[in-house]
Amino acid sequence: MSVRAMIWCPGNGQDANEKGTYVFAHGGGDPEWIVPLLLQAHDLGREPRQGFVWPDQEYDESWKMGRAGYAASLLCSTDPKGLQVDTYPLLDGGRLYGDLDYLYVVRPVLGDDRRYTWKVEIRVPRRAFWENPTAENTRVLARSQPIGKLARYHRRKAKQREEALFRRSAMTCSVTIGTPT
Repeated sequence: MSVRAMIWCPGNGQDANEKGTYVFAHGGGDPEWIVPLLLQAHDLGREPRQGFVWPDQEYDESWKMGRAGYAASLLCSTDPKGLQVDTYPLLDGGRLYGDLDYLYVVRPVLGDDRRYTWKVEIRVPRRAFWENPTAENTRVLARSQPIGKLARYHRRKAKQREEALFRRSAMTCSVTIGTPT
């Protein structure tokens, strides 16, 4: 069964999108997959853009990262076949899909360089979620922190898991090789 997730970019009063924008991941919704995509979208949003009229000039459009719709567009561009903008929570009074494994909350904040960056919180369902699938019925798995810090943690965790698998397979291989036939 696939790991399903919603990424919620709440509205922040800067545009007409007050309830925010939701992105749905039907599969690959675990943090080891979604957090790197969030970092990739974040870096894409902070990258200067080449001008159309004057191609020799670059423009800073990182202000768009503070708007929920743009943030969701950046995220969907990192995996256009695996992620989709979803309106279900908006149409059903904030109710989420009842079989979600993760809920990511992506909030824009002004960084030290006076440009937008994202803080991300990872939430998982509580028991009450199965009867009433709303954000209120989830608990915090990873508290809100800058996307770069969260990505470094998950990169380190994935590397440790990979090393443990390698050690385990090396041990299995040495036992198999040493066994007489």
